[in-house]
This record gives sequence, C-alpha cells and structure tokens, in this order.
Amino acid sequence: NGTVNITPLPLINAGQDTSVCPGYTITLMAEATSIDPTTIQWTANAPGIFSNPTQLQTSFTPQQNNGQIILTISAHGTSPQCSNKTTSDQLILNIATFPILHAGNDTSICANTNILLLDATEASYQTFNWSSSSGGLFNPYNSDVSSYYINNVDRINGQVSLTLTASGLALCPDHVISDQMSILIDPAPGAFAGADTIICASDSIYLISSQMYQAQSPQWNTIIGSGTFLP
Repeated sequence: NGTVNITPLPLINAGQDTSVCPGYTITLMAEATSIDPTTIQWTANAPGIFSNPTQLQTSFTPQQNNGQIILTISAHGTSPQCSNKTTSDQLILNIATFPILHAGNDTSICANTNILLLDATEASYQTFNWSSSSGGLFNPYNSDVSSYYINNVDRINGQVSLTLTASGLALCPDHVISDQMSILIDPAPGAFAGADTIICASDSIYLISSQMYQAQSPQWNTIIGSGTFLP
C-alpha cells in the first residue's frame, strides 16, 4: 500500500476589525500557519504607511482623516506542493473623526448689552466649553447656545476673545481643538444736559453745557412743562 502525505493548506488571519484616530499608528498582529514567510504581503485600499509590509506583525499609520480602510494580508504555501496556493485575510480599520468646531463669526456689540451665542457648531466631540480672554461669565458655558456677559475689563479693553474648546470622542480623548471669535465692544452712548438752573418765565436759556458721548442725532424734549427748542 502506498502512503499519501497531505500538506496543509496555508492559512492566515489578519486580526479583528479595529479603530484608530486619524494620523495615529496601530499595531497589526496577524497569525498564520503553513505559509512561506518570504511571501507575506500587507496592502491597503487607501493611503497609509506600513512599518514593514512583509511581516506578520507590523504597524500601520493611516493617511486619511475619516471613513474606513481595508487592510489585506496574503501569503503563499510553504511546501512545493502548496507553493502555488495563496491565502489572504482582511480587517477593516475604522478611522475615528476628530472634533470639528466653529465658534461663530467675529462681531461687535454695544458695551451695555450682552451677546447671545447662536452660531456655534460642533461635531464628533466628547466635551466642549466656552472661555473668554477676560475670564467673563457664560450661561451656560458648555452649550452651543449660550449667553456671554460683557464685564468691565471687556469694556475697558474695547474687545474680548471667546474661545470654544472641544475634546475628541472616546478613541481620541487627548485630541483637543479650539476656535475663537472676536467681539469688538462699542462704548455705550451717554449724554449730559447740563447743570440745573433757574430763569425768569419770559427768558430763554442757552444750553451750552450739554454734552453727548458716542452718540449721534441728539434730540431735546421737555419732561415737565412745555417750551420750544431752537434748533
């Protein structure tokens, strides 16, 4: 009776599907049996760098910022009888998304008003919060719809910078980004009519001590009694 030796087919396992932050490096730990180690080859269907694409254990750094990359490892059999047999396996690498932020457009307000923040947008974040260059108060400080209360430091400086800061999702918690908006603060208008005085009922008074600040189009009117202003 003759003996037939059966050579096992080559088998390879790329590993489990996994996820990584954009630009981060992931370690690949493929396993294989009955393969020719000189024929190992890793490939990717999207831009990225393998530290050594001809080894079972290697690393890969994706060069795209979102979506998925399919990583494929292949090899030939190790014996003459199976050298023409190819085995391959794939894993899916999910690219986590970094947070995206927009604090809002620069604007200007009057010094005696507060600002309602309605234009902020954010995505793919775990936490985010507002802060100001003067340490001013937000209500609330961790919402894209918030109010900022102008303080005396802002009024003196004539401007304030508001910063929206966010950290990444669970895979990328150390990735923190921020965006700023600038607010120019126009001084509040003011007026001084002049000191109180007494005149005779038939006399006129020249209003020469009156002043106005950061204002235009002044208009006189009486609160008690009546009279005519010229002009």
